[in-house]
Amino acid sequence: MKFLHTGDWHLGKVFYEKSLLEDQEHFLNNLFSLIESSAKTEPYSAICIPGDIYDRSIPSAEAVDLLNSFLVKVHDSFPALKILLLAGNHDSANRLGFAKDILSTANIYICSDTKNFTQPIIIEDTAFYQLPFLYPASLPEKDAFSTRAKSQKELFKQALEEIKERHSKNFSHLSSVLCAHTSVFGTDQTDPLHEVGTVDCVPPEYFETFTYTCLGHIHKMQKVSKSAWYSGSPLAYSFDESKEKYLLSVEIKNNEAIVEKIPVKPLHSVVRLKGAFEDFFSGKQFDAYKDSYIEIVCTDNKIVENPMELLHPKFPNLLSFVRENSVFSSQSQNMQMKRKLFSSQEENPKEIIKLFIQELRDDLSASEKEIEAFMELYKSVKEEENK
Repeated sequence: MKFLHTGDWHLGKVFYEKSLLEDQEHFLNNLFSLIESSAKTEPYSAICIPGDIYDRSIPSAEAVDLLNSFLVKVHDSFPALKILLLAGNHDSANRLGFAKDILSTANIYICSDTKNFTQPIIIEDTAFYQLPFLYPASLPEKDAFSTRAKSQKELFKQALEEIKERHSKNFSHLSSVLCAHTSVFGTDQTDPLHEVGTVDCVPPEYFETFTYTCLGHIHKMQKVSKSAWYSGSPLAYSFDESKEKYLLSVEIKNNEAIVEKIPVKPLHSVVRLKGAFEDFFSGKQFDAYKDSYIEIVCTDNKIVENPMELLHPKFPNLLSFVRENSVFSSQSQNMQMKRKLFSSQEENPKEIIKLFIQELRDDLSASEKEIEAFMELYKSVKEEENK
C-alpha cells in the first residue's frame, strides 16, 4: 500500500506581514493533482499530516475555509482515501478536533488528544498509530504511585511502550506506521528557535520497531533513523529555511518502507539576495527574482532612505531589507564605545564628536578636518557658556 507524508502546513501563516494563503492554496491544489494523477495507475491509500495544520491556535476564518475546501474536494473525489491529521504544538487541539467523531465516518481521522492513541487505524495490511504533540499532562498516570512524565522524552517513552504493547498483542500480523509531532535528537534544525522552541528531543531509536514513522515539527525534509522521516514543511516559512521542499511518497512492501521524495513547486520562491543598493535599483542581475519573496542584504556602508519603497516597483514581493552584518557589528561597537565615553567621568569631546559623525553618516571613517571643525564649534559654545 502507498500513502503520502506531508506536514507542517501552517495554514494562515503571515510571512513578514504577507499572507501566504494564496501560496498554500497553490500547494494544496498541486497535492490534489498528485492524488488525482496517481489514482489512474497506483492510487494512494492515505495521506498523513503529522501536525501544525494551522499556524495559530486560533486560526483565521480564511485558513479554516482553505482546509475545509481541500478536505471536501478530496473526499468528494476519492471517498475511500484515508486522511490522518494530528494536532501539533501550533494547533489548538480542541478547535482542530471539532466534529472529529463524525468526520471519521468520512475517512478523515483527526487526532487531537490521547484518549485512544493505542487504537490504530487499519488501512489494508498496515496499522496507523497517531500521537499528537505531547504536553506534561497529556498522558494519564500509570498508577497512583507513578510520577507524571514531564519531558518530551519521558512522554514519548511512556506512550510508545503502550502502543508497542498493544500492537504486539493484537496487531503483530500487520505492518505499523506511527504519525507523531516532536523533535528528534540529531536532526538538522535550520532555525531552532522557530522550529523547536522550548521542546526537548526524543532519541531516534524510539522509532526503530515501526515499519515507518511520519514525523512533523522540523521544517526541513530529512531522514532521522532507518525508517523515520520528517517530510518538512511544503513551503519555506523563513529566509533561513532550506528552499528545497518535498512531499514523501511511502510504499509499505514486505514490512519495509520505500520512500520517494517528490519536489514541491512553490507559487513564489523564497530567496535571500546580497548586493549593493544600486545593483538592485538600476542593475539587471537580480531581475529573475522579481516574483520571489525576497530579503535583501545590502552591502553599502551608507544609509539609503526608504529603500523598500524605492525597490517595491521593481520587486513587488520584497519583504525584508537588512544591512550586512559587518555594518551592524561596527554600529554595535560604536554603541559600546559611546556608552563607555558617556559613563566616564573624564570629558572627551573629540571622541564623542568622532562617534557622532560616524553614526550620522553611517560611515566608518571620519576625517581629522571634519573632527577639527566640530571641535572649533564645541570650543566656541563652551566659551559662550563660561562668560
